Amino acid sequence: MRRLVEVIGDKPANYVNKADIEEFMTLVARFPGRKRPNRLNALPMRELIAAFELEKLKRPDVEWKTLTASTAGEWFAAYHRMFRYAVLMELIPLNPFDGLKFTAKGAASVKRRGYTDAEITAIFASPAFQGFSTQERTQRLRSKAGPVIVKDAKYWLPILSLFHGARLTELAAMRSADLKVTESGLHFFDLTQRELKTETSKRLIPLHPHMNEIGFLDYVAGLRAGGEEWLFPDLDHTSKLGPGHEFSKWWGEWCDKQGLDDPSITHHSWRHTWKRRARASDVKEEIHDIISGHKPVTIGRGYGAGAEIEDLAREMALITFPAFPTLPGQTT
Repeated sequence: MRRLVEVIGDKPANYVNKADIEEFMTLVARFPGRKRPNRLNALPMRELIAAFELEKLKRPDVEWKTLTASTAGEWFAAYHRMFRYAVLMELIPLNPFDGLKFTAKGAASVKRRGYTDAEITAIFASPAFQGFSTQERTQRLRSKAGPVIVKDAKYWLPILSLFHGARLTELAAMRSADLKVTESGLHFFDLTQRELKTETSKRLIPLHPHMNEIGFLDYVAGLRAGGEEWLFPDLDHTSKLGPGHEFSKWWGEWCDKQGLDDPSITHHSWRHTWKRRARASDVKEEIHDIISGHKPVTIGRGYGAGAEIEDLAREMALITFPAFPTLPGQTT
């Protein structure tokens, strides 16, 4: 909304016309992508784009891209829905987006991939997980080896994502009470009471047995003993963009520092990695779809959807990651 107002002015919605929209979407097609310098974000949209395009001219060695065509199209669709809702609620008589078509060339969309075994080993053998320098305790990137291990969101979220295939938004917003246990002693994450991406996302995720070996249950017990509500209290749970937003940006910065600057890998790549290992295991597709919260491939698989947590836990244990290195303090 801020960007729209910056371009067409803060006028009553029924005064917005097609010429306003066409002017705005022309600028959206020139808007810089996610890896833009932070100093540009505070600028009004026209100034931001002008500064971005000047930077491109000054620094041809840096590849700063515009929004992808698909993302720019999502902007258009989102505004279209908003004005359609205003018409539905009889707040305005006409939707200025109706009849308009928007096609942006944009930067090419990057196809995401999972992490390779070599990348998995390199990531979790790094100082961030094996121990970093005391001098870096308050620093962001934890890149120098040393004796300090801080088991916070930066430590646990990549590990949880690898072993469970869950979305970052699902994991980052968990409460400590979301980890539950059955009478038989099986631990699981309960996402059934959450507002999530899809209905199939509301599910029970068995805790991978490797998590107990590396001390995750001890971590959760410590949170509960301290009265912590959130599983990751160091994240910003008041952010309108969600508690995982800043972490996602940090992960990209950390990966760049490690030399993992391939644009086809992001934190969401852990989900691709888990799915790849699940397909390579003996676990049936309908079962690992339930665990990951994916919609069944066929309608027939949707009937009788769901499975007992004991069955899911047994199958989860079959999805392993031999490339994951030993962590300090790990039990066997």
